[in-house]
Amino acid sequence: MRKNVFPAGAVLLVLGVLGLTAQTDALFQKARLAPLSPEYLRYQEAVRTGRWPAFTDQGQPSPIPSPIDVAYLQGFSPAPATALPSTYDLRKLNKTTPVKNQSPLAGTSLFATFGSLESYLKPLESLDFSENHLDQSSAGGGFLEANVGALARWDDPVDEEDSPWSGSVNGEGGSVVKHVQNVLFISPRENALDNAGIKQAVMDYGAIYSEMYFASAAYNSPNRSFYNEGTAQNSHSVAIAGWDDNFDRAKFFPQPPGNGAFICKNSFGPGWAEAGYFYVSYYDAYLGRRALSAAFTAEPAAGLTQNYQHDPNGCLARMGFGEETAWFANIFTATSPDPLKAVSLYLYAAAGSYEILVYRDIVPGRPRSGTLAQRVSGTLSAPGYHTIALSSPIPLAINQRFSVAVKFRTPGDSFPIPIEHPLPGLKAVFTARPGESFISPDGAIWSDLVTYDGSAYARSNVCLKAFAGYPVIYSPLNLRVERLVNNFAFFKEYVDRLNWLPNPLNADDSLPVVKYRIYRKPISAPDESFELAGESGAQNLVFYVRNLKRDDRNTYRVTAVLENGRESDPAEISNL
Repeated sequence: MRKNVFPAGAVLLVLGVLGLTAQTDALFQKARLAPLSPEYLRYQEAVRTGRWPAFTDQGQPSPIPSPIDVAYLQGFSPAPATALPSTYDLRKLNKTTPVKNQSPLAGTSLFATFGSLESYLKPLESLDFSENHLDQSSAGGGFLEANVGALARWDDPVDEEDSPWSGSVNGEGGSVVKHVQNVLFISPRENALDNAGIKQAVMDYGAIYSEMYFASAAYNSPNRSFYNEGTAQNSHSVAIAGWDDNFDRAKFFPQPPGNGAFICKNSFGPGWAEAGYFYVSYYDAYLGRRALSAAFTAEPAAGLTQNYQHDPNGCLARMGFGEETAWFANIFTATSPDPLKAVSLYLYAAAGSYEILVYRDIVPGRPRSGTLAQRVSGTLSAPGYHTIALSSPIPLAINQRFSVAVKFRTPGDSFPIPIEHPLPGLKAVFTARPGESFISPDGAIWSDLVTYDGSAYARSNVCLKAFAGYPVIYSPLNLRVERLVNNFAFFKEYVDRLNWLPNPLNADDSLPVVKYRIYRKPISAPDESFELAGESGAQNLVFYVRNLKRDDRNTYRVTAVLENGRESDPAEISNL
C-alpha cells in the first residue's frame, strides 16, 4: 500500500486551517522567558543569603522590586509634538488631590499610583481612592505591575471612606468606582536631560508615577530639595506633578552639575516639605531612571460590564520564541449576553503592531477553530497596558465558547508574549488550568501554556483580556449641595438644594439622556443605605430635598439615565 507523504509546508497549512494544537520544539525555537530585572535578581540573592532588609531606614517594610527588566527601553521616549514650557505645575491647574500620609504603614507605590490616577480625573472629578484596598488586592506587591494587575482586573479603585488607610486592616469594603483600561508606561530616563517623555505625559495625563531611592541624607530640608548621587537604598515611589528647568542647583546639597528639578508629590503628609511636595534634581541618579514611570487613566464603570480574564495578577513575565513576532490566545466562556467590545494586552517595547482575531463556537483546546467573528489590526506607539476597541460589537450568548488570538510584533524585542507567572517572593495566588491560554510561533501550531515545557508554566496564563458591555455613560458634572432654611410661622424647614451640569460626553442624539436620578443616605451610613430620593427631567438640573431636620447630614448621588434605561456612574457629594 502506498503511504501518503506530505511536505512540511502542507502539514503547516493543514494545521493552520484546522487550528490544531501541537508542540513546536521540532520546527521552531523553544519559547523561553525574558531575563528578570537585575534589581529583582539582587533581591532574590539577598533573601537567599539573609541580607534583604525587612525594613527601610524609615521603619517601613522594604518593597519587592519589579521582576520585569526594562533596561533596553531606556531613552526610548518619543519626541514631544511641540516645545515644552520651562516650568509646569499641576498644583496651579487644579490637577492634584490632597497629599496623604502613609504613616504608620508602608506603601509608597500605592500612594504614587493613586496620586497619578486621581490627578488624571481632575479637575472634573475630585476622588479619593483607597490605598489600603489596593494594598490587599495587589497582595502587597509594592511594585508597578502588581498595582496595574489589581486595577486591570477591576478589583480597584474603591473610595477611601470604604476602606480607610488606618482603619481597615484587611482592606475590606467598597465597590469599584472606575475601570482602569489603559496605563501608559514611560521609558526610563537615559540621562539627566532625557525628560521629554515624563514632561509630555504630565501635560497630557496629569501626575506621573515614578520610582527613586529615598536616601534621607540626600534631602535638603531648608530648600525642600533632593539630590541622590548614587545611594541605592530605600526604594520609594512618588507622583511627578511638574517641573522647573531653572530650579537653582545651589539649592541642593551636594550640588548637582546643573539646574532643574521635578516637582514631586510625596506621601509623608501635608506637613512635610512644601505642603507635601519636594523638588528632585534632574541629575538624581534614580528618579525615573531605575524603572518604568506610568500615567494611570480610568473611565466610568458604567459601560463595560464583563471582564473575561485568566490573569488576575497581571503581567509579571514575558516570553518569546526568539523572534520579534509571536502569537498568543485565550479561550473564554461567555457568562452574559452582553456583546464583546474590546481586548486588552501589555506592550513592553517602544512600539508594537497587532492583529486580533476573535472566534466564536470554538472547539476546546483549539483557539483558531469555530467561526471567525472579527479581525482587527493596528499599532501601539508606547509601552503600557492597552485596551483596544473592536470595530463593532460581537454578539455573545451565555455559555458560548469564544477565543481571542493575537499576532503581536515588537520590533527590537524577542519576548512579545506577556504572561502571569509565579515568582519567588510574591504573595499573590497563582492558578491556571489546561485549555485557557495558548502560545504559538506562527499562529498555526499552538501549545497549551499550562503543559508547555513540562510543569514550568503549570500556574501561568497569557495576559490577554476581553471585555463585553456597552458605550460608556458619563456622570453629571459639578454636583453641588446647598442648605436652605424656610422660616415659617411656627417652624423652620431645612432643605438641601442640589444642582449639577450635564456631561457633554453624553451628547449622543441616538441615545440621549432622558432624566436624572437622585439618591441619598445618612452621611455615616454604608453605601448599601442609598435610597432613591426622586428623579428630574433631562433639562431640570436642580433637585430639592425637603423636610429635613437641622442636624440632618446626607450624602447624595446623582446619575444620568439614558432612553434605554441604562444608568451612569454617580456623581457624589455630602452636605458636611
